[in-house]
Amino acid sequence: MARRVLAGRARCSPKDRFQDGRRAQVRRAKPRPRPQDAVAKTARRERGAAKTARRERERRSAALAEQRRAIARDVHDGLAQELAFIAAQLQRLDGAAPDPDLVRELRAASRRALIEARLTIDTLRAPSDVPLGTLVEQAVASFTARFGVAVELRLELAGAAASDRARRTAVLRILGQALANAVEHGTAERVRVCLRTCAGGLSLSVADDGRGFAPPVGAPAPRGWGLVSMRERAELLGGSFRVSARPGEGTEVAVVLP
Repeated sequence: MARRVLAGRARCSPKDRFQDGRRAQVRRAKPRPRPQDAVAKTARRERGAAKTARRERERRSAALAEQRRAIARDVHDGLAQELAFIAAQLQRLDGAAPDPDLVRELRAASRRALIEARLTIDTLRAPSDVPLGTLVEQAVASFTARFGVAVELRLELAGAAASDRARRTAVLRILGQALANAVEHGTAERVRVCLRTCAGGLSLSVADDGRGFAPPVGAPAPRGWGLVSMRERAELLGGSFRVSARPGEGTEVAVVLP
């Protein structure tokens, strides 16, 4: 093999570097990692992990704060209002003969407060991984067991309907309030509930065969019916709320949530 010596070192000639038309592989020693490089790499990894953990804590904290605000709103709009009404009306009984109408109002308010408390508890107990259809079935079964009213339930849900907690909570609370109204105010004997997915999202309707009522025109909704809270709950999520009722022909509550 022809070799040339340059500056005291042997170098391969072009003929030596090419064998059968292929370039000879020249191995070069990989530089050894410096200790400070390993330390810097570990530090970057730790900073990234700490940043991810901080973002996750912030996300969970924000979600928890929103849940607390929702619970506070529910308690204020429902249970607290009824208890305040009961406390105010009880003052009228001090040193006076019992008024039958007042006693009936207090009894009705106490039942509404109990219903509100149960709705809140049932909503908080609902696991996040249980399908919405199952939760609705459980709510209907619980209502039937408590009040003895027959409920015809129709579910037409596709995919992971209302997988987020806000919409699940809205559906369960509106359903519970509408069922309570059917018994408390409508004296219904039968209720039809339909929950289905639609082009706009989720559609819920609750119709009863009770005595119905004449919807007020230009006046506040009847006290204790929860119509305002149901409407606000739907509209807060960008949905729509409608009540159809006529005296002697029952009542229907219809909600669409995106």
